[in-house]
Amino acid sequence: MKNNFNILKQTSWSILIRILISGISFISISILLTTLGINEFGIWITISALFASFSFVDFGLANGLRNALPKFEDDRVKSNNLIVQTFFITIIIALIAIIIFESFSFSNILVDFLKLEYEVVELEIIIDILFYLLIITVCVKPANAVIQAEHKSHLVSFLLLTTQALSLIGYSIISILDVENPLLKVVLVYAITTIVINLSFCVYVIRSKIKDLNNISIYSNTVIDLLKSGLLFFVTAISYLSILQIINVLIIRNLGPSAAGEYGLYSKLFFAINQIAIAGFVPIWSAFASANEKNDSTWKKKTFLKIEKTFLIVLGVLFVVFIGGDLIYEIWLGNQIFSYSYHLGALFSILSLMIVINTGYAYILNGLDKLRFQIILNCLFISLILLMNLLGYFKSFLNILIVLITGYALVNIFYRRKIKINI
Repeated sequence: MKNNFNILKQTSWSILIRILISGISFISISILLTTLGINEFGIWITISALFASFSFVDFGLANGLRNALPKFEDDRVKSNNLIVQTFFITIIIALIAIIIFESFSFSNILVDFLKLEYEVVELEIIIDILFYLLIITVCVKPANAVIQAEHKSHLVSFLLLTTQALSLIGYSIISILDVENPLLKVVLVYAITTIVINLSFCVYVIRSKIKDLNNISIYSNTVIDLLKSGLLFFVTAISYLSILQIINVLIIRNLGPSAAGEYGLYSKLFFAINQIAIAGFVPIWSAFASANEKNDSTWKKKTFLKIEKTFLIVLGVLFVVFIGGDLIYEIWLGNQIFSYSYHLGALFSILSLMIVINTGYAYILNGLDKLRFQIILNCLFISLILLMNLLGYFKSFLNILIVLITGYALVNIFYRRKIKINI
């Protein structure tokens, strides 16, 4: 009963916080769109999402730490060693990333790669800021893993909520003051807020969990074990995140920043439903892992059926959002800024549902230790996207969305078949 209650409590908190984050995000987008305009907003959405997806450069160490800590629950010395070693290795990786970034002038490469004909003042400085923000975010990931290992993932979500709320205040001030180079100011507000919140939380975790540094040692075997345990999660994360990030890049390259901004507006509304639904799936991963360890087939089958029923709820919510999309955008942004298309709204609704199903199935497969299977299918999906782009198919939103929906649908069919075989 206690475990069920903890899962329910964590799920409820995660969903509530995600709803609040989505609400703040909607307000922020309205302010940013007015302040930046559609072109700079599209650039901001694309570049910020691209750097956010690079958080897996820790080679899965945070996930490895999260899975390893429960084994040393009663041994503070070993758990402290594990935490410190993870921080140490992560910082080394971050330093290597900085050397590579500076050596190859990555800022210039990214600007050329995105083919930005629309000139943005100090864009290279903006890219530099976002890169070093990424580095700091990666360095504090072990602190998040420690909290998640204690089944308090809702606290990590609360950090994001706090960051979003403080950023919203900063965006509002920028909008009121009507400053020059607003995109640079927006990036600075977001970066400073994120850094302050994350570093404060990291210091708190280290001070509360590690009381004595005298017994801390670095062992090569532990380092190797951490890298091995995180490697599969690392590759899986790359393959999963690359799908939508490749699409973001292809949109801005093929259709321009204005189209990227429009894509961002549709995705912010419809994918907000994804984020709320997926927040409820957070405990599924560890729950299925535990049931799989105990070979509890009855629980796995019953829970799988319940999860599939929740997809119907998501479908109903998406239908309401699709029907009311015109009114929602009119209230949110106003008709002068954005014009809602029911055609695109229908496609984004289907895509959103496919992503929810995909993520739910992926969490189950993670618990069943079927990561390699996911990697293979995700790589095939990415190959399909790149092939369609090479053939010149991505010349409109319609074609891009059709490929995404088709790809996710096919992957979901294979995911479901694999789950049914293994439960």
